[in-house]
Amino acid sequence: MREEEELREKLLIAYILGRHGIRDGYVFAIEHVSEQWYLDIAVAALAAIKEPQAVTRLREILETSNDLAWNTAAVRGLGAMGAQEMTPKLLSLIEDLRNHSRPRR
Repeated sequence: MREEEELREKLLIAYILGRHGIRDGYVFAIEHVSEQWYLDIAVAALAAIKEPQAVTRLREILETSNDLAWNTAAVRGLGAMGAQEMTPKLLSLIEDLRNHSRPRR
C-alpha cells in the first residue's frame, strides 16, 4: 500500500485486504472517512477490516464532535459495521433530523 500514490486506490486495497482478514489499511480508512470524496470507500474499508478499535473510535466521534462531516462518517461507519448497541442513539439522531426538517406553522 505504501507504493500506491492515489488515496482512493489505497482505500480500495485496504477494503480488499480487510475482506481477507488483513487490517493494514485501518489507519488510512479511519483518517479519511470524513472526507466527502472518500466516504463510501473508507466506510466500506472500515467494515471489511473489522478493526475492534473502529467502533470505539467512531462512537467517541459521534458523542463528542460537532462536525457534520465527522458525524456523518461516524453514523455511516457504525451502521456498516453493525454496531447494534448504537441503534438507540442513531434512531434518536434520525428523529431529531426529522423534527428539524418539518415546516413550522
